[in-house]
Amino acid sequence: MNDELNWRDNKDKSRYVAYFDIMGFKDIIDRLTHTQVGEYLFHLKEVLEALANEEFVKSLNKELNPTQTKSITFSDSIFIFSHGTEIEDADKIIMDSYGLIYQSLKAGIALKGSIAHGVIHVDLEKQLFYGRPIVDAYLLQQDLMMYTAIIHHTAESEMSIRASPQIFNSLSMNYQVPIRDAGNIWHRIVRPYSDVARQNDLMSLANLYTQASGKPRRYIDNTMNFLKSIEYGP
Repeated sequence: MNDELNWRDNKDKSRYVAYFDIMGFKDIIDRLTHTQVGEYLFHLKEVLEALANEEFVKSLNKELNPTQTKSITFSDSIFIFSHGTEIEDADKIIMDSYGLIYQSLKAGIALKGSIAHGVIHVDLEKQLFYGRPIVDAYLLQQDLMMYTAIIHHTAESEMSIRASPQIFNSLSMNYQVPIRDAGNIWHRIVRPYSDVARQNDLMSLANLYTQASGKPRRYIDNTMNFLKSIEYGP
């Protein structure tokens, strides 16, 4: 049985936060029934619960504690907080972000997000969360014009020295990211795609075209271009 980490003491501490936004949520509300919207969000909740499942986490990395991160959802927003800033925290939040984006895309759910770092107040019992990194992650996510998670410079500087090289280099990469009103800018992003599943990823993205017209399709186009540009080894 896994040992539950202590989240009750020292609520104000340095940690990572990943913020995700469900794209086109207003349209989802308009075109689906209340029950269908619930099923839509329940699927995302199931993905988050799987990422906290001890057996699943240990199968990916036996050194990781499933309670290294905690997630909360509210309407079209998802937050993932790390327990601290140790190597396990950096690895777990990258893996969580990777899994959430990848599984959501497979299900035809469009997500984009950002990961930031700094002092954050996390009180799970009172459901009270605040801190500059939450704002940093939210604002950078707003500027992102593709379906992935962009890493804020506060998190990138920490992860580059604290995350295990294997996780950091295999699940994130530098890319000229399309940024709103700024063109393409080099940033570190979570790499939520595998060589084996890339063709399925492209098909999932293509299906999203049926859910959007005009400007919203830029996100799909940009993500398509990203997928097609990645070079994989043998």
